[in-house]
Order: sequence, then structure tokens, then C-alpha cells
Amino acid sequence: MKFLFDANMPPSWPRAISALVVGKDARVSEVTHLRDKFDPSTPDEQWLRTLADEGDWVVVSKDGFKKSDGEKHLVHRAGLAVFVLAPAWAKQKHWECTVQIIRWWPKLVDTAALARAALRVPWNVTSKMDSIR
Repeated sequence: MKFLFDANMPPSWPRAISALVVGKDARVSEVTHLRDKFDPSTPDEQWLRTLADEGDWVVVSKDGFKKSDGEKHLVHRAGLAVFVLAPAWAKQKHWECTVQIIRWWPKLVDTAALARAALRVPWNVTSKMDSIR
């Protein structure tokens, strides 16, 4: 699987996670930031469609693709696994979020390997992810 962190996520996260997992977890072949794969001005619907066409991509985001019903429909239709950080993440400091995304990482990989769905990731790592419709 290949993981892409949306533009609203710190670019340092995918770089750090890539260093920790690529080559060590056979399920994960790439972890990158949106800005490293697409021009920052690329509309969400365009890069989502590209990822869907390429296949095997998983998206990690904060915004939940709330901008349009077209984006939500595209995510569901394309069969992308999408993880959206719950609003509680926005209330935390950068370093706390950095530690928490690493805590969540094994569950994100395990979940993405089993199902292609849009899921909300709560702050607490012992909590259950909820489906996004």
C-alpha cells in the first residue's frame, strides 16, 4: 500500500513514518505528502481521481473532504481507504499529534489492508474508528 498525507497535514509526518516503516513493513511501499506528489494547487477531486486510477493508495487527512458531495462520492466510488483525523486532533499541540499518529500507525495499516472505506480516526488510540458517510 501507498499512503498519502493530505496538504493539511504536516509534511514531516509522512517523511518520518516513511523512514520508520518503508522496507520494514512489506505492506507499505510508500508514504508521502500531497505536495511531494502533486502541485499544491491541484484540486482535491483531481488528485483523488489520480490516486484511484493508480490504485492501492490510502489517504490520511484532517479535512474530511467536506468541500463537496462530489469529493465524498469520488472517495466512496473509487474504493480508496481514507482516514480523517477527528476534530479532537485540532485541539492538540503539534508534538502530541506527532506522537499520536505514530501510535495510530499500526492500526491504520492493519485497517487499510482489510477494508477500503472512509473512517474517522479518534484522538484516543484505544477508541474505535467510525465510518464516514
